[in-house]
Amino acid sequence: MGLVGAFLASCLAAAQATQIRGAVLSQDGRLAAVALLRSWVWAVDNREIDAEGTADEGGQFRMPVPPARFGTNDDAGPMH
Repeated sequence: MGLVGAFLASCLAAAQATQIRGAVLSQDGRLAAVALLRSWVWAVDNREIDAEGTADEGGQFRMPVPPARFGTNDDAGPMH
């Protein structure tokens, strides 16, 4: 699970729609303009994109997240 996916999974315990926002940084720590963001969950036979957004010219983004698409599994143990 990628960093964005882990973040979404930890933030979306509620069943209501929400929005995440933040900034995208490049490898050198600078703001990354016009970056495409995606978060998905893996299905048995394919991946389903659940949320998608694009950073603006200043690297800032807002991404709507559909309700009840992310959650936690109490038996899964810690994420590394």
